[in-house]
Amino acid sequence: MRTLIFGGDERQIFAAKYLKDAGYDADVFAIDTEDFKSTKTNELCNGSYGSYNSIVFPLPFSVDGSNINCPLSSKNFNAIEVFKKLKKNTLVLAGKVGSFHKNAASEFGLRLIDYYDSDQFQISNAVPTAEGAIWTLMNHSKKTVFGSRIAVSGCGKVGKCLADRLVKLGADVSVAARNKKDIAWAVSMGMNGMGIDKLVSDIEGYDCLFNTVPCNIFDRCFVEKMNKETLYIELASKPYGMDRECSELLGDRYIPAPSLPGKTAPVTAGTIIGRTVADYL
Repeated sequence: MRTLIFGGDERQIFAAKYLKDAGYDADVFAIDTEDFKSTKTNELCNGSYGSYNSIVFPLPFSVDGSNINCPLSSKNFNAIEVFKKLKKNTLVLAGKVGSFHKNAASEFGLRLIDYYDSDQFQISNAVPTAEGAIWTLMNHSKKTVFGSRIAVSGCGKVGKCLADRLVKLGADVSVAARNKKDIAWAVSMGMNGMGIDKLVSDIEGYDCLFNTVPCNIFDRCFVEKMNKETLYIELASKPYGMDRECSELLGDRYIPAPSLPGKTAPVTAGTIIGRTVADYL
């Protein structure tokens, strides 16, 4: 099966390398960087991606809701126009695909799979996300992680992985969740478990808050109660943990941290993508 790795950041380069090393016929497209040469793949200059049996698009699939996410390309590629050039029944693998593009792929007769929905992917990807989050904190805080009082809102795969590593670094960690089972998990792991409402009413005294919940759960009143030194690191996707007005109130203490694996651990994160999509090829 001929496979094309289309666009994306450095993760796509190493996803291609993984597939190539595993024996797949994989090429790279829409990546204008010398680094891709190390994957032993061929850059396609004629745009003939319609001949491939499968296309691996990046994570996220699109940032602006229109074009494919191609930060390492000098050109823009409209997603719908690309879909039009693919033959029917082409296997399309992409991460975090919106409903508009999912519906469009179906209308063009494409077989789209969102690999971000894979439990295998999310569990594996939580590790570089958590390490990247800690790296972000260490680059913005004037304190050590050891001894810091840190809150994590949300107890999904990333929240649990992050909280676990923070505890092992000696932080005083509180995990806020809606599910009583998650609160019990936090307590059993030596953390302070609490409901989201408890965190909202008792935010004073924390050095940092990591949010992993993609929902506006923090309002202006919450922000005004935060200590003036507390950092807020946003790990969630849209609509994020707070709206723009609230984030602007925090100034430079509001730290957006999207796509951390691609920035801090592209080799590991790319290998995870390659290993995940290989199961579908």
